[in-house]
Amino acid sequence: MDLLFFMIAVCPAVIAAGIGFGKEKRSWKAWVLKAAVWFYGITFVNLMMLYARGWGAFRFEFLSVQFLLKYMVCSMFAIVLMLCMKKMIQTKRWHRFLIVPFVHFVNFVKKAYRKIKTVHAVPFYGRSVGIAASCALSFLICVFAPLDLYFNNQGEFWFDLYILLPYVIGMFLAAAFTGSMLALVCFRVQRRLYQCLWIMEFVLFVCTYIQGNYLTKYLPPLDGTEFDWADYADGRSETIILWSVVLLVTVLLLLALPWKKFYRMANGVFGGMTAMLLLTLCIEGVMTFGYQDKADAVVTTKNQFEMSQDRNFVILLLDALDTGVFQEMLEDHPEYEEVFADFTYYPDTMGAYSFTSRSVPFLLSGEWFENQELFEKYHERVYKESGLLKRLEEEGYQLGIYEPELPLTGRSIFRFDNVCAYQVNIRSGLEFAGLQLKLAGFKYAPFAWKKYCTIDMDEFTKIREISSVKEQQASFDNHVFYEDLKTREITSTDGKCFKFIHLEGAHVPFRYDREVNVIEDGTYEQNIEASVTLTDTYLKKLKAAGVYDNSVIIVMADHGFNWDDVHGRQDPFLMIKGIGEKHRMRVSQAPVSFEDLQLAYDRLLDGKPSDCVFDWEAGDQRERRFLWFEYTKEDYMVEYLQKGHASDCTSMYPTGREYRQ
Repeated sequence: MDLLFFMIAVCPAVIAAGIGFGKEKRSWKAWVLKAAVWFYGITFVNLMMLYARGWGAFRFEFLSVQFLLKYMVCSMFAIVLMLCMKKMIQTKRWHRFLIVPFVHFVNFVKKAYRKIKTVHAVPFYGRSVGIAASCALSFLICVFAPLDLYFNNQGEFWFDLYILLPYVIGMFLAAAFTGSMLALVCFRVQRRLYQCLWIMEFVLFVCTYIQGNYLTKYLPPLDGTEFDWADYADGRSETIILWSVVLLVTVLLLLALPWKKFYRMANGVFGGMTAMLLLTLCIEGVMTFGYQDKADAVVTTKNQFEMSQDRNFVILLLDALDTGVFQEMLEDHPEYEEVFADFTYYPDTMGAYSFTSRSVPFLLSGEWFENQELFEKYHERVYKESGLLKRLEEEGYQLGIYEPELPLTGRSIFRFDNVCAYQVNIRSGLEFAGLQLKLAGFKYAPFAWKKYCTIDMDEFTKIREISSVKEQQASFDNHVFYEDLKTREITSTDGKCFKFIHLEGAHVPFRYDREVNVIEDGTYEQNIEASVTLTDTYLKKLKAAGVYDNSVIIVMADHGFNWDDVHGRQDPFLMIKGIGEKHRMRVSQAPVSFEDLQLAYDRLLDGKPSDCVFDWEAGDQRERRFLWFEYTKEDYMVEYLQKGHASDCTSMYPTGREYRQ
């Protein structure tokens, strides 16, 4: 492969050199020199194009055939471009259009350098501009970025504003002090170095602000989905254009304005934008209720395996388990019918939302969220006012919600048995601050640096130390639940029990085999197999403890899954077993929807069998609602209606109604 790369890189240069000499006879030294010029010219153009388009990563230890083909295409383009340039230079009529602009550009750069180099009296506001630049840049990166991310994603973090704020202030003071000291040292040692320093800070400040607030379209999700940065290469092009334009405008201002006006302009930008950012944070904090403190509570596994000898109601939520894929696997795994004996399978089930955050509250409440209010307020209200939870409490059920994303606000969350008060400590303040800066860099850093700022959101949970709580924290992890299940026995209690257990299921990343062992490079189907294994083990434990027959059990997903298209997430898995049911696994082709679940819950609590909890039957025609949104862009939803089978994307159509926040 190295030889092949050498040939496709050098041969075009040799050929181009031969074309350049034509029939002239030249020495081998001249030939080598001209070929070298062509080679480096071609390579430069290639690398710039490959980098801008995301085709290459400058890692030549492994070269794919696709990369080599693209390199050859770029080489041919570079030869044509350079030959045209040479021909235009030799044509006097084109001389002024090609050479004159280049000469002007060189003179432009020289003039800017001479202005910086020129010694001049620096007024007070010129001396302070370096400190202003350091403080403004530190505020943007260390204060605005972390708080902005927190206010708009509060549900993703276990901590509240009052835990975050001391670290934010500490980071700002450390960064501002270090930057200010550096500016003062440069001012004393070398004025030109000082000028270059604060001008580059000015460019960095403006570019960072624009990058983080307006160029966020090409960012991959941080939900564990594997991604290739090459798929977001347009973000690289945007960054190059942004930095080029801002740098050019800055140099033009430097040349157009006297030093005094330039200093004042820079101080005005630093002060004005910092004040604007501070005002923005205040408004966001009020509008998103980000100032509210979160309860000193944690979701634990307390009583997770404690069941009632009287009545139980269990919802086992296996994230992202697609019913269409499961149905295909069912043909190859007939033993799954034994696992789900006594259940009724509903393969034509229409979900409500495309992602978990909005799906889970809907499952418990049946209340649509249409961006009509802040999600955090809706999320909190759902757990307070859910009709299902109210009825369960009225009938004496002990409530256990094993949902890691449970909104821990208000005292009402302690109605759930497994939510415990605690005292929190952060294991490492430096590590916590580093995670904040890394997360800020993922959004605000230039595109080329974002890959070094990729973060697993679970890292924030890992640095949390909890005291005063003896119970283990509830986990989304399949493997953790499965290991606990194998080592712990089902215990019994006299009171009725409700369990809502949310597990990883088939969710990305694909890291499980059939036996729920953690592996590398797994598949979606293997994750489903692992989900069935842990479900089978759980059901067998319930049977062995004698609490299976007196339990309503719903095994379901919050949404479906489609690797290539988010629109394929509308068909979640749904299995239902009522009290005392004994039969082979039934399959119902009734066109049901998550909208029907609240009625189904009531009928199951009334003792109805699983095939009689919906009003719809196989063959019925109906239109079912689904709200689609992209991950990290929940503030924009599109309404779809499904007039065919739930798994059929072609029979879904947008109604034209959109919901924006």
